[in-house]
Amino acid sequence: MKFLIHTYGCQMNVRDSEAVEALLVQAGHEKVATEAEAELVIVNSCTVRQKAEEKAVGKAGNLIADGKIVGIDIDLAQAIADILKMELAVQDIAFDSIVTSVQTGKADIGVAGLTVTEDRLENVDFTEPYTTSTQVIIVRAK
Repeated sequence: MKFLIHTYGCQMNVRDSEAVEALLVQAGHEKVATEAEAELVIVNSCTVRQKAEEKAVGKAGNLIADGKIVGIDIDLAQAIADILKMELAVQDIAFDSIVTSVQTGKADIGVAGLTVTEDRLENVDFTEPYTTSTQVIIVRAK
């Protein structure tokens, strides 16, 4: 299997990704350089640091397949467009630009796993959450 790992967060996340990569390679899988080549894309992130979590959620929600951005966020936006009988035009922009793009009218909506913050609430309106993130601790199986 061909795989690619995206890592967001601290050095511990980098180390975890390296460990997963080593296990996959040891099991005979091949690391590739692009999402287009990958059969499996792993997104590893720190959920303690908000910015890293937002980048990871945005990346997981918007991956490239056959030259098109795909993922849960795109599916959700398409469903909204279908209900409104509108055509969806997807733009791949920097995560930090999403709120500003909506605020200035460059984009009608922003869909990228955004976390509601006081600062963002001053600038844009949010829907009800469509997903939640849960923190867990894992241990080695016996």
